[in-house]
Amino acid sequence: MGHNSKRIDTATQPRSKLRMRVSLALATVAVVIVGAFGVSSSFVGAITTEKSTVYGNAFEQAVRINAGPYNLRATPDEGDFFGPGTSSGTVSFDMQPEGAQALDLEKVQHISISVELPEGVEPGELPSEVAEHGTVHTWSAEHKDARWIVHSRVSIEQDGQVALPAASFAIETNLTVPVAEEALKIHATTEVSKNLVSTHPEESAVLSAAWGVNTGVYGLSLINPARSDARVVFQSHPTAEGEDLFVREGDVFTTTVLLPAGVTFSEDSVFSSSDKTSGGVMTELTSEQRGDELAVIETRTVTQDAVLYATNEAALAVSATQQLWREGFEIRAETTMPERFVSAQPELQHELSGRIPAPTLNRVSAGGGQSLALSQHDAQAYGWGVNDGGSSGVGTTSVTVTPKPIKTHTESPFMQLSAGFDHSLGVDQNGKVYGWGIDYESQVAPSEGERPISSPKPVKMHEQATFTQVSAGQGHSLALDTDGRIFGWGNGVSGQLAEVPDEYGLVFEGTPLPAPEGVQFVQAVAGSEVTIALANDGSVWGTGSNRSGQLGLGQDVTDVKTFTEIRMPDNARIVQLAASNVDPTNTHVLALTEHGEIIAWGSNSRGQAGTASTTGAVPATMWNPTFIRTPEGLSFTRVEASAKFSLAIGDDGRVYSWGGQTLGYKSQSNVTIPREIGELPDVANGYIDIAGGDGYAFALGADNALYAWGTGVDGQLGTGSSKNSDTPIPVKQDLTRDVDDLEDGTSADTEPDEAADEAAGEQREGGSQQPGTEAANEGQLDNEESEDATEEPVEEAGEMLPALPDSGVQPRVDAETRVGQQDGVARKDSPVPAGSVFTVQ
Repeated sequence: MGHNSKRIDTATQPRSKLRMRVSLALATVAVVIVGAFGVSSSFVGAITTEKSTVYGNAFEQAVRINAGPYNLRATPDEGDFFGPGTSSGTVSFDMQPEGAQALDLEKVQHISISVELPEGVEPGELPSEVAEHGTVHTWSAEHKDARWIVHSRVSIEQDGQVALPAASFAIETNLTVPVAEEALKIHATTEVSKNLVSTHPEESAVLSAAWGVNTGVYGLSLINPARSDARVVFQSHPTAEGEDLFVREGDVFTTTVLLPAGVTFSEDSVFSSSDKTSGGVMTELTSEQRGDELAVIETRTVTQDAVLYATNEAALAVSATQQLWREGFEIRAETTMPERFVSAQPELQHELSGRIPAPTLNRVSAGGGQSLALSQHDAQAYGWGVNDGGSSGVGTTSVTVTPKPIKTHTESPFMQLSAGFDHSLGVDQNGKVYGWGIDYESQVAPSEGERPISSPKPVKMHEQATFTQVSAGQGHSLALDTDGRIFGWGNGVSGQLAEVPDEYGLVFEGTPLPAPEGVQFVQAVAGSEVTIALANDGSVWGTGSNRSGQLGLGQDVTDVKTFTEIRMPDNARIVQLAASNVDPTNTHVLALTEHGEIIAWGSNSRGQAGTASTTGAVPATMWNPTFIRTPEGLSFTRVEASAKFSLAIGDDGRVYSWGGQTLGYKSQSNVTIPREIGELPDVANGYIDIAGGDGYAFALGADNALYAWGTGVDGQLGTGSSKNSDTPIPVKQDLTRDVDDLEDGTSADTEPDEAADEAAGEQREGGSQQPGTEAANEGQLDNEESEDATEEPVEEAGEMLPALPDSGVQPRVDAETRVGQQDGVARKDSPVPAGSVFTVQ
């Protein structure tokens, strides 16, 4: 059949002769136009009118057919969306409209549908060739310009009526990051035999895609709990950069914060008005009651299409009942977003622990040379050691080598004692504060003005208050009252007492230190030229000097004169603090977390701050709070910081030490990771208190037995002699003396202890021992050889045991041997003479 032959249009039968003539005329005009412009028919190809097609210089009538891609769609195998990530599904289309009649087609004609897929989508296994009803249906695919194109071709094998089949093929998707809707289009086009014309040559559809996104709820926490500026904070992304989501106008994102009964929020404190429009997003805050919970709903509506969905940070001002602040509570947050997004973190919980209780009061304290202890049942106070300025509080200024009752006329027994560098403090059970010792910088501040002070005197306070805890530092003093306020007096020249109006930086009476609004303190620690305080929310605050890093505010800060928060790593909540108070150029601070971890900052010249847990570094100074490395699986219940060494009680009830001296065991080098003091005897229920002074230390067992080690040149160890001991030995005392005699001013001439005291004094005056503790700190107890009685032979059942080797940690000596130790000599199975071990019961 030639080019001039007629075709029967199955879509428009019957035809009128008039319409045929019109079509012929149009085709003729087209040929004339082509000729007038001198265009070769080889370049023109085919020109199609409504009814005719011109091929070169010839023409013939075209047949319009209702064939093409209809009802194009992509259907996932599961759910309503492809993704996130990899998924599978089917692309389907019809080749004729619904209800269309069969087409009158001839042999060798064909109809082909090509489907272009979006990036990230590829065809699966294509259908096999199908030959039926005079047609052959074949499939093929090609990859072009980063996209796949799938071809579906129906070839006519014989003349006749043909009903075109519906078609479908499998696809695999890998949708990783959101893209614009335009990039998700599936586009289908039609190609037919040259004498056919499609009435529906193309169609598009959008792949329904779901994206895994980071947008959600992050950083949910409650800051400044129990304060007037308490805030619930959260944000929409894990970082500040936001995320490319290709958001569309009308998209809605919500974050709902669920607050328990007893917690309320202030809408006005979050936004200046009820809604806020910024960056193409309108934000509205509402609330509603959901059962017992208050739901605070932040709704963000997109007002214009945008690529970036910016990070949203929110802070809800909240308040709670005092009971909730005490007991703690949980807040929850959840987010919703357009269904094409799947959040990596759609919900989050935050558990607010209750208020941090005040740390357990210490019963043993060690300072610049004086030692103090409280008995458990009758709260009798004892003092011994260096006493030049009366800092032992026993009523004299002579050295005391064994514990003696502190001479006091307080109205009630003491409930806590604190030994500073050269003065001491006590608070009685009525909440009154007393001081004794050297008062050159008004750190004792007695109401009578007596100096020096060898027995407790009431401290002059600026205003009346009831106190619960005291802390004596190097030259200043602190007392904590029942309202969580800290009173301070003494030397404040470095800011340790905040701003001090006196030109010499002295404060002459206990004066409340300004605190941040809403902050209530539960512990106050007087260190060297610094005050460190623990708030009831577990936050840590400091004021004073930072020359050894003791403020933990970074190397660029020299000092501050107002309480400044010391940020803990990982926002750790702290339950107890300790600070050394001997040398301002070599001081450090320890903080115990609620999970039993240890954080340290300040001087680390001898490893007393420890080894950084993340890097393994042992810097000379830790300028910022740092988690330190501890034995695996061990947590701690109490910490103590002292001169060049640190102590801690483990959750196993044992005592650990690290640093460069006074370790309780021999070591040839600095110890930077807490190591158990194996020489301490096993005690039922473990050890309950520790204390570290200037080169000496104590551990108190649950059985009330007290053990000491370190320098004893001035009687600091309370063992009845001036000997040093590398390893723990019992603190001995004959408790049969008449305490009343001591309190009425007599010396109770029970010769053994006083003879020892006098001998120690003569020994110091005669030069047989170095006065003070400096020589011991720099020499024999500084991880070098010492006059340690444990190096003497040890007897057991009549035979001599060899001296323990000097090889780091000493082999553990069993409890029975250690309890029998006297004057550094351990005797197996030797009963302890009555009154020989100082049990502060």
